[in-house]
Amino acid sequence: MARALVFALSLLVLAAAVNARELHLPADIYDNAAGEWSVEVTSSCRLPLFGSVTFQNATAAVNWQEEGAPEMIISRRSLDSSLSMAALADFLTRDGHELSYAVCGRQDNYLSTPQRPTQVAGMTTTYMVAYSGVPSRSLGGGTCDNTSERTVTIQAMGEPFKPNNGKEWHMQEALYAIDIIVDTMNMKGTCAGMRGTGASNPVPENKKRPRKRRAHRTLRSGLVVSNADEVAAENGVVTLRLIRRSAAHQPWFLRYYTPIVFATTFITYRIVHSFCSARAAKS
Repeated sequence: MARALVFALSLLVLAAAVNARELHLPADIYDNAAGEWSVEVTSSCRLPLFGSVTFQNATAAVNWQEEGAPEMIISRRSLDSSLSMAALADFLTRDGHELSYAVCGRQDNYLSTPQRPTQVAGMTTTYMVAYSGVPSRSLGGGTCDNTSERTVTIQAMGEPFKPNNGKEWHMQEALYAIDIIVDTMNMKGTCAGMRGTGASNPVPENKKRPRKRRAHRTLRSGLVVSNADEVAAENGVVTLRLIRRSAAHQPWFLRYYTPIVFATTFITYRIVHSFCSARAAKS
């Protein structure tokens, strides 16, 4: 009986792993995203989704606020192979076809930012990195040639990456914002120009829309989608946005500065008070 129960649980775990679709990020972006993040997806194929994810191991599962949302596993992948966008299948096309992409370009930039909040006062330089890629409906990824349109963009911002010593893999907390943007306007089966009422039944957008659009759209969850994101989604742009929630990594002294100062002051006061009391008692 116990063996049968263990076997059944193993099958459930394997089934969940099979059903969960993956989204591959370039290894250096994943490796510098340690911590808790908020997640937002806007698409014309379905209503926006909000959730959270924690990066601490080789894979990270997104926890959606809406029940029944597509499962999404985010993992790292080197750039010498095709990268999967299967986790975004229900957001990219009407038929939910699993796509992949090939990274074709990389750009980075350093911006001097000496004026920073106290929590990140040591971060005097902001680092920005962007990857461009070509999507494909096959698992082999797109082709990086002059005729292929680079409609996949991954851009991230944070502090400069620390070099890996190569001895042991570990994650850093360098990044503060990550955007994965896919332009599906010219993609086969695109939902562009349609409003999603669900993953499988998008309906055409109502042409008789009021001229004065609201600055944002409020969902049933109470969260807000900006007008810019809504317009971009209706034009076929799918955006997966991650914003860091957990505090950036700080040296232990800065992290515990206030309690250290309080404890030091209190102990010094007690020592001085005891010394003065002892001298007064002797005299």
